[in-house]
Amino acid sequence: MISAVNCSTSPIVFQARLATTIYPLGANQIIAYDSIVTNEGNAYDTLTGMFEATVTGLYQFMATMWSTEGQNVDFQMIYNGAEVCAGRTTTTNQSMGICSAILQITAGGRVFVRHKGTSGNYALGGNYAEFAGHLIM
Repeated sequence: MISAVNCSTSPIVFQARLATTIYPLGANQIIAYDSIVTNEGNAYDTLTGMFEATVTGLYQFMATMWSTEGQNVDFQMIYNGAEVCAGRTTTTNQSMGICSAILQITAGGRVFVRHKGTSGNYALGGNYAEFAGHLIM
């Protein structure tokens, strides 16, 4: 028998896309995915690029970045100041980088995507790149 833990009365799920190209990205700059697809629970903020958990629980996150020919970007997902995954696009063939994480997060915990250091600094918009997450339980 499967039982749910930490079920809220309303779901917590978001999906945002990067509509606007960001170039050049600054060192460790937070990438604010600026086009909302869904934001049930209003935990993602397009202005800051931050997801803030409204309840403690197990969450799943995924982030992608897209580059254009001759450009690349290294990026990382951060939870409360620590890297939980990283991705990279290459300079050939408009590549996509991806990282994903399943995290136990306390209420008020923050997750965001940022430029990793200074390597590669081109985040292609056009709604190709996405940042998404949801409460599992």
